[in-house]
Amino acid sequence: MVSSRRSGGGARASLGSGAAGCGATRGRAPLVPSTPTEWKKSPDMAYDLLVRNGRLIDGTGGPAREGDVAIQDGRIVAVGRVDGPARREIDADGRAVMPGFVDVHTHYDGQATWDPDLAPSVYHGVTTAVMGNCGVGFAPVRPGQEGFLIELMEGVEDIPGTTLHEGIDWSWESFPEYLEALEGRRFTMDLGTQVPHGSIRAYVMGVAGSLRAPRSPIT
Repeated sequence: MVSSRRSGGGARASLGSGAAGCGATRGRAPLVPSTPTEWKKSPDMAYDLLVRNGRLIDGTGGPAREGDVAIQDGRIVAVGRVDGPARREIDADGRAVMPGFVDVHTHYDGQATWDPDLAPSVYHGVTTAVMGNCGVGFAPVRPGQEGFLIELMEGVEDIPGTTLHEGIDWSWESFPEYLEALEGRRFTMDLGTQVPHGSIRAYVMGVAGSLRAPRSPIT
């Protein structure tokens, strides 16, 4: 991820697809030493991407430093002062270059089924988002219970129900089927999801699961 150095949470921009480890799509790689031993570059070989003159913040807690980041085959292969050509170069002078953020509390459960960008998180430098929080989500779902789960999400998180009704295609019933539906899509970031307990309760108990009805005697 490359971000501005302006105070007050200045604008941050992803490097885009292929820039693994710096705010890319899938397969992000960790920062590596300036002279990695597992990858050797021949003199006439160009990097796929070279981010030059950035203010490197590697997430280890160490001080920021000026330098470059070279990427080859979806992996960061050199960090520091990097020589050599690249197929694509980004001049990051005056900007911070850092690993993407992991947002462990999001509610993209519905939006993820139609929006590959997952805005606005992608604009904030997020490269991994976790959803299924607060017990609300859309799997598992019995046929006919879709509206109830939308109302639950709208009531808890104030996400407009009209948007969810229009956007979700409900091509799943079980939670594994929901994961398969997500797996068939491409996103600007990695996604993880918890199993929402509200959906499980509705699947097992129906509407009674939210009415505080007296429990039935167990025989």
